[in-house]
Amino acid sequence: MDREEWFTVPEAARILGVGRQAIYDAVREGRLKAQGRGWSRRIHVADLLAYAIRTGKDPKTVIQRIQEEREASAWEVLGWILLGLGLTWLLAELLKGKKK
Repeated sequence: MDREEWFTVPEAARILGVGRQAIYDAVREGRLKAQGRGWSRRIHVADLLAYAIRTGKDPKTVIQRIQEEREASAWEVLGWILLGLGLTWLLAELLKGKKK
């Protein structure tokens, strides 16, 4: 699975502006497609966008949130890598630059 095409339940909930339980319910009721079970459950970006449109969400807003979620995820991965390498000073400098 290409990471950029799939979202976890918490990510999907943030993108749609709903709680995680709403996503779990939509999947359980067959209104939203997902793969996997439990913590490994993933929702494809196309299915998420289609569900958002069907439920009356503004497509432009959802696409913007998808982009923001991907950016946030990339920063999180970078942060963990830098912490693992003991480069907390570099992480701090990058975060200062991101806030400007």
